[in-house]
Amino acid sequence: QARDLRSYRRLAASAVGDLSDAIAVRRGLRRFAAREKLRIATRELLAHPGQDVDVTARELGDLADACCEVALVEALAWAEGRFGTPLASGGEPCPFVVIGMGKLGGRELNAGSDVDLMLFYETDDGRAGEHSLHEHYTRVAQRFVATLDDPTDDGFVWRVDLRLRPEGTRGPLVNALAAAERYYETWGRT
Repeated sequence: QARDLRSYRRLAASAVGDLSDAIAVRRGLRRFAAREKLRIATRELLAHPGQDVDVTARELGDLADACCEVALVEALAWAEGRFGTPLASGGEPCPFVVIGMGKLGGRELNAGSDVDLMLFYETDDGRAGEHSLHEHYTRVAQRFVATLDDPTDDGFVWRVDLRLRPEGTRGPLVNALAAAERYYETWGRT
């Protein structure tokens, strides 16, 4: 049976367990993703009626989405515990968002797809402990990507491509929304 995002979220959470144990999160997430990719591939090989390529692409997209959510929650909790709560200058929390682009954004992943991601936070006007919000969220981004992409004895969860961000590989891993808006107004193309 095909699974949806809700069931993947539940299964991923149970596979990783305690989010404060980074090694267990990485191991659990890699094993969970590998098991689910194998289940999806097996169903494709057995050619179940009603389980066409669109179902497989949607299911792989939902699997990647759930894996990204777990990796992000772990990275945000780690950074907040280590560096402090990221707060805008008015004292309110500074939100962070991951946007799935390409095949992930279109829910059209295939077995060999990477995930194209862009990472943004709301404002540069604030701090996280002694660090700027940009420094804080750069550390979040590095940990988030490593959780998904770094190979271990258990493999990797998903290959991550951040080249679609403003300025591509020359640009920062994360951008404040105002900086991204300026970039797209000046350099953006259809």
